[in-house]
Amino acid sequence: MGEPAEGYPWHWSIYRWIEGETAKSGRIADLNIFAVSLADFLVALRGIDPTDGPAPGQHNFHRGGPLTVYDGEARQAIAALERRIDAQAATTVWEAALAATWSGSPVWFHGDVASGNLLVEDGRLSAVIDF
Repeated sequence: MGEPAEGYPWHWSIYRWIEGETAKSGRIADLNIFAVSLADFLVALRGIDPTDGPAPGQHNFHRGGPLTVYDGEARQAIAALERRIDAQAATTVWEAALAATWSGSPVWFHGDVASGNLLVEDGRLSAVIDF
């Protein structure tokens, strides 16, 4: 268990080491197969019984809760990037996301599907971490 420190201001932990390299396009043998494997994982994760799972809150960056928690930060990021992106389009997409609501039963989901949280071995998805 790690403590927040310079360079990474959050608690962190390693439960067990999983072999693999961070997913990057040059390490992935077939992007279509990779995408299907990731989708299969996410569908399977969603199918796990969420009973007794944690509710959204500060402990999990409010994942699973209303996006309004991130509104100020998202708008600041859009403003900071306005010379590099279409800020109006980004704002339109963000506002559509804010207006969307989940009306189904609770489900498990991965709140940070990013390349740094996907591991590859022999050109194929080998693990999904950090959730």
